[in-house]
Amino acid sequence: MPNIKIKTIPVGPLETNCYLVIDGETNDAVLIDPGSEADNLLSILDDEKVALRGVLLTHGHGDHIGAVGKIISEKNIPLWIHSDDAVMLTDSEKNLSAMLGLFITTDHPYNDLIDDETINFGSIQIKVLHTPGHTRGGVSFFIQNENNPILLSGDTLFKGDVGRCDLPGGSWETLRKSILEKLYVLPDNTVVYPGHGDISTIGNEKTTNNYVKAL
Repeated sequence: MPNIKIKTIPVGPLETNCYLVIDGETNDAVLIDPGSEADNLLSILDDEKVALRGVLLTHGHGDHIGAVGKIISEKNIPLWIHSDDAVMLTDSEKNLSAMLGLFITTDHPYNDLIDDETINFGSIQIKVLHTPGHTRGGVSFFIQNENNPILLSGDTLFKGDVGRCDLPGGSWETLRKSILEKLYVLPDNTVVYPGHGDISTIGNEKTTNNYVKAL
Protein backbone atom coordinates (compact mmCIF):
# COMPACT_ATOMS: atom_id res chain seq x y z
CA MET A 1 0.00 0.00 0.00
CA PRO A 2 1.19 3.54 -0.67
CA ASN A 3 2.48 5.95 1.93
CA ILE A 4 -0.46 8.35 1.78
CA LYS A 5 -0.13 11.95 2.87
CA ILE A 6 -3.12 14.24 3.41
CA LYS A 7 -2.67 18.00 3.17
CA THR A 8 -5.61 20.02 4.53
CA ILE A 9 -6.19 23.43 2.93
CA PRO A 10 -9.09 25.47 4.36
CA VAL A 11 -10.43 27.79 1.65
CA GLY A 12 -13.09 30.45 1.20
CA PRO A 13 -15.35 32.33 3.59
CA LEU A 14 -16.83 29.10 4.99
CA GLU A 15 -13.36 27.60 5.55
CA THR A 16 -14.15 24.55 3.46
CA ASN A 17 -11.52 21.85 3.84
CA CYS A 18 -9.90 21.10 0.51
CA TYR A 19 -7.74 17.99 0.68
CA LEU A 20 -4.69 17.11 -1.34
CA VAL A 21 -4.21 13.33 -1.17
CA ILE A 22 -0.67 12.37 -2.13
CA ASP A 23 0.99 9.02 -2.76
CA GLY A 24 4.26 9.59 -0.93
CA GLU A 25 6.12 7.12 -3.13
CA THR A 26 5.15 8.37 -6.57
CA ASN A 27 3.80 11.90 -5.87
CA ASP A 28 0.59 11.02 -7.71
CA ALA A 29 -2.19 13.09 -6.14
CA VAL A 30 -5.87 13.94 -6.23
CA LEU A 31 -7.60 17.09 -5.06
CA ILE A 32 -10.84 16.79 -3.13
CA ASP A 33 -13.34 19.67 -2.87
CA PRO A 34 -11.38 22.66 -4.21
CA GLY A 35 -14.00 25.11 -2.99
CA SER A 36 -12.26 28.45 -3.56
CA GLU A 37 -8.89 30.22 -3.92
CA ALA A 38 -7.87 28.56 -7.18
CA ASP A 39 -4.61 30.52 -7.49
CA ASN A 40 -3.58 29.57 -3.97
CA LEU A 41 -4.35 25.91 -4.64
CA LEU A 42 -2.41 25.94 -7.90
CA SER A 43 0.56 27.47 -6.10
CA ILE A 44 0.41 24.74 -3.44
CA LEU A 45 0.26 22.06 -6.14
CA ASP A 46 3.39 23.52 -7.72
CA ASP A 47 5.17 23.75 -4.37
CA GLU A 48 4.33 20.14 -3.54
CA LYS A 49 5.58 19.02 -6.98
CA VAL A 50 2.78 16.50 -7.32
CA ALA A 51 1.37 14.86 -10.44
CA LEU A 52 -2.29 15.81 -10.08
CA ARG A 53 -4.48 13.04 -11.53
CA GLY A 54 -7.98 14.36 -10.91
CA VAL A 55 -10.49 16.33 -8.87
CA LEU A 56 -13.07 14.52 -6.74
CA LEU A 57 -16.13 16.24 -5.26
CA THR A 58 -17.98 15.03 -2.18
CA HIS A 59 -21.02 17.06 -3.30
CA GLY A 60 -22.01 20.00 -5.44
CA HIS A 61 -22.46 22.96 -3.10
CA GLY A 62 -20.74 26.15 -4.17
CA ASP A 63 -18.31 26.26 -1.25
CA HIS A 64 -16.90 22.90 -2.42
CA ILE A 65 -16.67 23.57 -6.18
CA GLY A 66 -15.59 27.22 -6.54
CA ALA A 67 -12.07 26.52 -7.81
CA VAL A 68 -12.94 23.51 -9.96
CA GLY A 69 -13.18 25.33 -13.30
CA LYS A 70 -9.76 26.99 -13.17
CA ILE A 71 -7.93 23.96 -11.79
CA ILE A 72 -9.44 21.58 -14.34
CA SER A 73 -8.57 24.01 -17.14
CA GLU A 74 -5.02 24.65 -15.92
CA LYS A 75 -4.16 21.02 -15.22
CA ASN A 76 -6.28 19.33 -17.94
CA ILE A 77 -7.40 16.58 -15.59
CA PRO A 78 -10.68 14.68 -15.11
CA LEU A 79 -13.46 15.61 -12.70
CA TRP A 80 -15.66 13.25 -10.66
CA ILE A 81 -19.01 13.96 -8.99
CA HIS A 82 -22.08 11.85 -8.25
CA SER A 83 -24.67 12.21 -11.01
CA ASP A 84 -27.37 13.27 -8.52
CA ASP A 85 -25.37 16.42 -7.74
CA ALA A 86 -23.98 17.09 -11.21
CA VAL A 87 -26.69 19.65 -12.01
CA MET A 88 -25.19 21.86 -9.32
CA LEU A 89 -22.06 22.36 -11.39
CA THR A 90 -23.89 24.50 -13.92
CA ASP A 91 -26.60 26.12 -11.78
CA SER A 92 -25.63 28.68 -9.14
CA GLU A 93 -29.12 28.58 -7.66
CA LYS A 94 -28.94 24.84 -7.09
CA ASN A 95 -25.39 24.93 -5.73
CA LEU A 96 -26.47 27.80 -3.44
CA SER A 97 -23.60 30.10 -4.40
CA ALA A 98 -26.11 32.62 -5.77
CA MET A 99 -27.32 33.12 -2.18
CA LEU A 100 -23.84 34.46 -1.37
CA GLY A 101 -23.66 36.59 -4.50
CA LEU A 102 -20.91 34.40 -5.99
CA PHE A 103 -22.74 32.71 -8.91
CA ILE A 104 -20.30 29.82 -9.22
CA THR A 105 -20.64 27.50 -12.22
CA THR A 106 -18.46 25.20 -14.28
CA ASP A 107 -19.34 23.41 -17.50
CA HIS A 108 -16.50 20.89 -17.59
CA PRO A 109 -17.44 17.29 -18.37
CA TYR A 110 -17.53 14.96 -15.38
CA ASN A 111 -17.26 11.29 -14.54
CA ASP A 112 -19.99 9.75 -12.39
CA LEU A 113 -19.08 8.56 -8.91
CA ILE A 114 -20.77 5.19 -8.37
CA ASP A 115 -21.46 3.71 -4.95
CA ASP A 116 -18.95 1.04 -3.88
CA GLU A 117 -16.70 1.49 -6.89
CA THR A 118 -12.97 1.93 -6.40
CA ILE A 119 -11.08 4.61 -8.30
CA ASN A 120 -7.33 4.15 -8.69
CA PHE A 121 -4.84 7.00 -8.93
CA GLY A 122 -1.42 5.45 -9.20
CA SER A 123 -1.35 3.18 -6.16
CA ILE A 124 -4.00 5.19 -4.30
CA GLN A 125 -7.27 3.25 -4.13
CA ILE A 126 -10.31 5.35 -3.23
CA LYS A 127 -13.61 3.63 -2.50
CA VAL A 128 -16.74 5.67 -3.20
CA LEU A 129 -19.47 5.58 -0.55
CA HIS A 130 -22.76 7.19 -1.57
CA THR A 131 -23.84 9.01 1.60
CA PRO A 132 -26.87 11.15 0.72
CA GLY A 133 -28.70 13.27 3.25
CA HIS A 134 -26.84 16.57 3.07
CA THR A 135 -27.43 16.46 -0.69
CA ARG A 136 -28.88 13.70 -2.86
CA GLY A 137 -25.54 12.97 -4.47
CA GLY A 138 -23.31 13.36 -1.44
CA VAL A 139 -20.45 10.89 -1.21
CA SER A 140 -17.62 10.04 1.14
CA PHE A 141 -14.25 8.62 0.13
CA PHE A 142 -12.64 5.70 1.98
CA ILE A 143 -8.98 4.73 1.65
CA GLN A 144 -8.06 1.44 3.36
CA ASN A 145 -4.35 2.33 3.74
CA GLU A 146 -3.42 -0.83 5.67
CA ASN A 147 -3.62 -0.10 9.42
CA ASN A 148 -4.30 3.63 8.97
CA PRO A 149 -7.67 3.89 7.19
CA ILE A 150 -8.86 7.29 6.00
CA LEU A 151 -12.34 8.69 5.42
CA LEU A 152 -12.98 11.97 3.63
CA SER A 153 -16.55 12.58 4.70
CA GLY A 154 -17.47 15.85 3.01
CA ASP A 155 -20.44 17.46 4.74
CA THR A 156 -21.94 14.17 5.86
CA LEU A 157 -20.08 13.75 9.14
CA PHE A 158 -18.14 16.29 11.22
CA LYS A 159 -16.35 16.10 14.55
CA GLY A 160 -19.23 15.97 17.00
CA ASP A 161 -21.70 17.08 14.36
CA VAL A 162 -23.38 16.17 11.08
CA GLY A 163 -24.17 18.01 7.87
CA ARG A 164 -27.20 20.23 7.45
CA CYS A 165 -30.24 18.49 6.07
CA ASP A 166 -32.57 21.51 5.81
CA LEU A 167 -31.24 22.63 2.41
CA PRO A 168 -32.74 21.55 -0.95
CA GLY A 169 -32.12 17.83 -1.45
CA GLY A 170 -31.43 17.26 2.23
CA SER A 171 -33.11 14.68 4.46
CA TRP A 172 -32.46 13.97 8.14
CA GLU A 173 -33.55 10.34 7.96
CA THR A 174 -31.44 9.76 4.86
CA LEU A 175 -28.42 11.42 6.45
CA ARG A 176 -28.76 9.39 9.63
CA LYS A 177 -29.06 6.17 7.63
CA SER A 178 -25.98 7.05 5.57
CA ILE A 179 -23.92 7.63 8.70
CA LEU A 180 -25.09 4.50 10.49
CA GLU A 181 -24.98 2.11 7.54
CA LYS A 182 -22.06 3.44 5.48
CA LEU A 183 -19.71 5.22 7.90
CA TYR A 184 -20.12 3.71 11.35
CA VAL A 185 -19.44 0.25 9.92
CA LEU A 186 -15.89 1.32 9.05
CA PRO A 187 -13.00 0.46 11.40
CA ASP A 188 -13.01 2.50 14.61
CA ASN A 189 -9.48 3.75 13.94
CA THR A 190 -10.52 5.31 10.62
CA VAL A 191 -9.42 8.95 10.66
CA VAL A 192 -12.27 11.22 9.53
CA TYR A 193 -11.35 14.26 7.44
CA PRO A 194 -14.56 16.34 7.24
CA GLY A 195 -15.64 19.07 4.86
CA HIS A 196 -15.32 21.66 7.63
CA GLY A 197 -13.58 21.68 10.98
CA ASP A 198 -11.18 19.31 12.71
CA ILE A 199 -10.40 15.65 12.13
CA SER A 200 -11.87 12.87 14.27
CA THR A 201 -12.17 9.08 14.16
CA ILE A 202 -15.08 6.77 13.45
CA GLY A 203 -14.76 5.26 16.93
CA ASN A 204 -14.96 8.68 18.55
CA GLU A 205 -17.99 9.74 16.54
CA LYS A 206 -19.87 6.51 17.24
CA THR A 207 -19.82 7.28 20.96
CA THR A 208 -19.62 11.08 21.24
CA ASN A 209 -21.31 12.61 18.17
CA ASN A 210 -24.03 15.02 19.29
CA TYR A 211 -26.56 13.87 16.67
CA VAL A 212 -25.87 10.30 15.54
CA LYS A 213 -24.45 7.68 17.89
CA ALA A 214 -23.95 4.04 16.99
CA LEU A 215 -26.96 1.84 17.71
